[in-house]
Amino acid sequence: MRSPQLLRSLVLASLILAGIDGSHASAEHWRARDSVGGRDHDEAREGVAQGRLVPLGEVIRIVRGRYSGQLLDASLHELVPGQPVYRVLILMQDGRRVAVWVDARSGAILRVEGE
Repeated sequence: MRSPQLLRSLVLASLILAGIDGSHASAEHWRARDSVGGRDHDEAREGVAQGRLVPLGEVIRIVRGRYSGQLLDASLHELVPGQPVYRVLILMQDGRRVAVWVDARSGAILRVEGE
């Protein structure tokens, strides 16, 4: 049986290659939604297909343009209902974990935690 962490990593890698999303949470006022499976995953895929959401691959390129390091996680959340945001977690070379919050509609960086 595979560990949940390994399975999550495999799903995340597949979704990144497909340009979609993953899931996790951070600050208390940022309400996370599980987008690895179920309805939220389908909504994200549909949003990207219809041009309403920026593909995750593009968001990762935007974040990597400002922050170098190892990609740890990328996930789709909602700031408030109807306001989708991506959270991209990067492990910096000095060991810090930086969470970059990106507007899923525009690709604009909204917030950075751990700088």
